[in-house]
Amino acid sequence: MPLNIIGMLCVLTSLFVVSVMMPNYLTDYLKLSVQQMGFVMTAIGLGGFLGQLIMPALSDRIGRKTLVIISFLATGLSLWLMIHTGAEPMKLFLLLFLPTFCNFSMICMTVGPLTRESVCVALTSTATGLVVGIGEIFGGVSRPPSPASSLNITASKTPCI
Repeated sequence: MPLNIIGMLCVLTSLFVVSVMMPNYLTDYLKLSVQQMGFVMTAIGLGGFLGQLIMPALSDRIGRKTLVIISFLATGLSLWLMIHTGAEPMKLFLLLFLPTFCNFSMICMTVGPLTRESVCVALTSTATGLVVGIGEIFGGVSRPPSPASSLNITASKTPCI
C-alpha cells in the first residue's frame, strides 16, 4: 500500500502541475495563440479518456506491475521531450496526450485493483481512502504551487475568465 500512495502522489503531482501550468507555458513562453493552446490542451481530456479505457485492459494482458513501470517511464520521457519542443502544436499535443493517457489510467488502477489486491478484503475501503486522501492532499494540493512559486510570475498575459 505505501507504493500505491507514492504512485498516487507522483501521478497527481504530474497531472495537476501540467494541467495548471501548461496554458501559461504555451501562451507566454512558447508564444502559441489561444486557439493553438486550446488545441494542445485537448490532449488532456482525450488522453485521459482513452487511457482509462485501454490501459486497464492492457494490464490484464501484460501485468499491472509492468504497465505501471512503462506508464511512469513514458510519462517522464514525454514530459522531458515536451520541455525540449518548440512552438509546434501537433508535437506538443502528442507529447501531452501520452502522459495523460498513462496518468489517468494509473489513477484508475491505483485506486482500484492495485490497492484492493494489496490488503485483506476487510481493509479495502480504508486502504482506498488512505491512498486517495494522501495522494490528493500531498500530490494534488501541496505540490502544484511549488513550480508556480519558482517561476517568479508577476502577472499573466492570458485573460482570467
